[in-house]
Formats: sequence, C-alpha cells, structure tokens
Amino acid sequence: MLSFIPSHSGYVGIRVTVAVIAKFCVNLSYGAVYIWSTELFPTSIRSQGLGVCAWAAILGAAAAPWFSQYLGYVHRSLPFCVMGSILIISGIFCCVLKETNGKSTAETLSDRNRNIVVDDTITDAELDYELIAKNVESKKIIL
Repeated sequence: MLSFIPSHSGYVGIRVTVAVIAKFCVNLSYGAVYIWSTELFPTSIRSQGLGVCAWAAILGAAAAPWFSQYLGYVHRSLPFCVMGSILIISGIFCCVLKETNGKSTAETLSDRNRNIVVDDTITDAELDYELIAKNVESKKIIL
C-alpha cells in the first residue's frame, strides 16, 4: 500500500504512518510464529517444529532485502506487492488452522492424529467416558 501513496512532500506524514503500521504488523506476526508453532506440534517433536519455523522466519528475513532490491528493478512497487501477497496468503493459511484455545496440547504424534479424526466438539475426557460407558453396558470391562 505504501508504494501506491505518492512520494510528494505533502504525503510524507501519511507514508511514515503507513510504514510504521506495516512494520508493527510484520513484527507482530514474526513473534506469533514462535508462540503458535509451539501449540501446533505435539510435545515429542515440538522443539524440532519450533526450529523449522524459526529457520523459515530467519530465512525470510534474510531474503527480504534481496527481494526488495531485485524486484525493485522490475517495478518500484513490485517488492511491496509480492511481500504483501505472501503475508495475505499466510494469513489465510492461519485462519484455516485448528483453534487451540482451551484445549490440551497433544503429547505424541498418535495423539495429534487421533485429534484430527475426532470431532472438535468431543474432548478426550468425553471420548474416554463414552468408551468406558459402552464397555460397562456390554459388560466387556477389561482390567
């Protein structure tokens, strides 16, 4: 959006304001990578998952100046359009992820896979209770 605001002296305040807001949003999303990635991965692979996410964030931050420099040769606003498009696509992908608020984190990969198959409205405790109740009714209690 910043590239579409004229660079005349009368628009300096607007350009600075938009740039500061954009920088704030990028820093906020960069910090969210570390928080959200710990909730997405089960405990058994959480450190590796966090490492991969941190690596991707650092790689993107290191590549950003090259994108700005070389895409700027093609067109002045192209770096902003490309990076903005990547941010919008990332935001859409984040909206597709499952909600983790108020839910316990998975401890193993099998727990994670089971939670994907099970309906979100049934918690693990309710699932175990239903299994126990079914076994009690059919008198197939396994001790």
